[in-house]
Amino acid sequence: MRTQVNRMERKLRMVARRAFPLLVPGYRQYVEWLHSTRSRSRERLFTRYVHSNHWGGESSLSGEGSNLEQTAALRTALPSVLNELRVRSLLDAPCGDYHWMLHVDLGLDRYIGGDIVYDLVRHLQVSYGRDGIEFMHLDISKDPLPQADAILCRDGLVHFSFRQIDATVRNFKRSGAEYLLTTTFPDTKMNRDIITGDWRRLNPCASPLNWPEPLMLINERCTQANSRFADKSLGVWKLASLPSG
Repeated sequence: MRTQVNRMERKLRMVARRAFPLLVPGYRQYVEWLHSTRSRSRERLFTRYVHSNHWGGESSLSGEGSNLEQTAALRTALPSVLNELRVRSLLDAPCGDYHWMLHVDLGLDRYIGGDIVYDLVRHLQVSYGRDGIEFMHLDISKDPLPQADAILCRDGLVHFSFRQIDATVRNFKRSGAEYLLTTTFPDTKMNRDIITGDWRRLNPCASPLNWPEPLMLINERCTQANSRFADKSLGVWKLASLPSG
């Protein structure tokens, strides 16, 4: 009986070895198709948000958090922070409608605004693109990213699931950038997962992300919702220090 079982196991292994080369290309094609489908779905979702002014901004399609009042502290502090980090090129993604960044003198050699909403990027490139400033249509979680010294991802990861955050951080690392500047709510003690496209307060240093403490922290002086988000800040991390799966 034992001999028969061993023979059966050998036959199954032989069949598996022969079938595996045939299955792998099909499986890889399926994974690539699934990934591209999800990417197109994210693009449709955020495009719909922009076209319908989903976030309800009066002056910016990116929401009230991107108006000049809510970005005043950030607009003042950001150039000094970039200068201290010796950043000469910046990828701002998602750049949204470029409403508040238009009013910042970054003093950089190169600024690249990236966003998943194609119509928005096309409009920005026609309206504001010039030598040293350009806009690109891209999905920050998977597309090859332009090389820059630092990546600014304000109000981006707060809309992503944990899985999407992990994929995005890995993609940021692949870009070769040294620094990541991204939104954090330091008073949040435990992060909750969401479906990509929703929103929640996110503290990357809290569980389950467990990032190290930021090198720098810019408090944005947020007064939205009667100052319920007064801890909203822009944190600075070295990308090499961040965990990713």
